[in-house]
Amino acid sequence: MEFNYDYGTHQWVLSIMVGFFLSKVITTLSKHVSNQKKTTFYLPYYLQMFMAFIYFIFVWYGYSPTMSIASEGKRLTFLLMIISDLIPVFFFQLVLADDEDLQKEHVDLEKVYFRNIKIWPVLAVVYFLVTSTNEYILRDVMPDSLMIKNSLNKVIIFTPIFISIYLAMMFSRNKKWHTYSGIFMCICYIGVILGY
Repeated sequence: MEFNYDYGTHQWVLSIMVGFFLSKVITTLSKHVSNQKKTTFYLPYYLQMFMAFIYFIFVWYGYSPTMSIASEGKRLTFLLMIISDLIPVFFFQLVLADDEDLQKEHVDLEKVYFRNIKIWPVLAVVYFLVTSTNEYILRDVMPDSLMIKNSLNKVIIFTPIFISIYLAMMFSRNKKWHTYSGIFMCICYIGVILGY
C-alpha cells in the first residue's frame, strides 16, 4: 500500500477537522447566545473560543500550506504536521462546553472552563515540541520561511512563555489573570497571522 504524503491529501483531512471544529464553535456560541438566561457568562471562556477561531485561521491559511508543501514525501515531518494539527483540536474540544453541558438546565461557563485546565500545559508542551521539531527538521528544505527561521527562537522564547502562562492559569482561579492571559494569547495569534 502506498501512502500519499502530499499537500492535497492533508488539506482534505484538515478541511474536515477545521469544518468540524468551526461548526462546534458556532453551535456552542449560538446556544450560549440563545440561552443567555440559562448561561453564566465567563469572559476567559469566550476568549478561548476566540483564540481557537484565530488559531484555525492561522493553521488553514498559514502554517498548514507552508508545512504541507515542505513535508511532501517525508513521512516523519508529515506525521509531525498531522499531530500538530490534531493537538489544538483536542485542546479546544476540552475547553468548549460539550453536548452534555449544553443540555443542562443551567450552564456555568466558569466550571466548564476550569474542568480540564490541568491538561492544558501538557498539551502546550507537546504542541510546541512537535511543531518546533518539525520546523527544525525542515530548515534545509525551506530556509527562507520565517516560520522555519524562527523555530529555535520559538523553542527558546515562546515555549517557556506559553507554558508559564498555562501553568499559572492551571493553579490560579483569578478571573483577571485568566482574562489578561486570554487577551495576551489572542494578541499573540493575531500577531502571528499579521506577521506572516
